[in-house]
Parts: sequence; C-alpha cells; structure tokens
Amino acid sequence: MVQPEVSHTVALSVAVGFYLAHNFVGAVVSFPAGWLSDRVGKALVLSAAYATFAAACVVGLAGHGFFALGLMALLVGAQNPVVSAVESSLTSSLVEERRLGTAFGILNAINGVGDLGSSIVAGVLWTFVSPVAALAVGAVLCAAAALVLRMRPPTA
Repeated sequence: MVQPEVSHTVALSVAVGFYLAHNFVGAVVSFPAGWLSDRVGKALVLSAAYATFAAACVVGLAGHGFFALGLMALLVGAQNPVVSAVESSLTSSLVEERRLGTAFGILNAINGVGDLGSSIVAGVLWTFVSPVAALAVGAVLCAAAALVLRMRPPTA
C-alpha cells in the first residue's frame, strides 16, 4: 500500500495518521449511522457496514500509495463503530428482554472467537500465501455476509 522505501519515521507517522483518521471518521459516522438504522432498519445498515469493509479490502488489494491508505482509513473508520453498535442493537431487538444478558454474552463470545479465528487465518494467509490472498478472503467473506443479511434480514 505504501512503498517500502519510505523511512521508518515516515512509516510511523503514516501509521499514526491512519489511526487518527480512522477514529475521526468513526466519531463522525457513529451518530448518523445509528439514526439511520432506526429509520431504515438495523439489518440494512449492518449489511452496508459489512459491504464497506469488503470495499476496504478491495482498496487494500488494488490501491497503492497514500491516497489508497487514506481511502482505506475512511472505509474502515466508517464501518467499525457501525458494526459494533448495530450488531448489539440488532441483537437486542431479536431477543426478549429477560435474556438480553445471555444474548450479549453469546454475541461477544461469537465475536471474540470469530476475531481470533479470522486473525489466525488472515495471518497464515498473509505470511504463507500472500497479502493478496488474505485481503481477497476478507473481501469475499464480508461481501457474502452483506448479501446474506440484505437478502434474509433476521426478524424478531
């Protein structure tokens, strides 16, 4: 994404800038995304967030340089808080109130196991196959999740 010829100082500055941009975009997007999910539906907004991450993976595959890195920060920053908030909100709308604690515990357990598993798979692909393979698998899985959620939204 950024040429390996940049100095250590530049690479460090770019990494800090990426996370600053990522967090700034997340702060800006969070409220409007929550408002939108209340109006058009949680499943639709969550599906859009999954598709946004798929797009970020495609940018990682095809992009190069600072522009692509900035676009990736924008996309990842936009989807990250939306997925966190809307997954929880959708869960709470699908489960009866007396079981919310259990439901959130299960949601967080599934997310934790999924994060661990996806990190291992992505790391193995990145290291032993190629970064392209890791990003391609991420793009395909996120696009598939977005499509399934869009076509078959859960109902309470």
